[in-house]
Amino acid sequence: MRIAVLLRGTGTLRGLDAARDLRAESHDAGTTAAEAALKLALAFHHAVLSHEDKVRVVIDRLRELALTGDYT
Repeated sequence: MRIAVLLRGTGTLRGLDAARDLRAESHDAGTTAAEAALKLALAFHHAVLSHEDKVRVVIDRLRELALTGDYT
């Protein structure tokens, strides 16, 4: 799974580029479950880099997904 590749690249620019690509693909395909898993990987990426503000933003987006019922 490509999200596993993203997790292996955690904390690197390559990992962030992979995240952008996967986000676009999952959004275009309408696969909400993949989008949520990607957001979890991004939260981990930002946490490793100690980017607390970015972690909070990703968590807020995950919360929105859960509240809309698109991914519960």
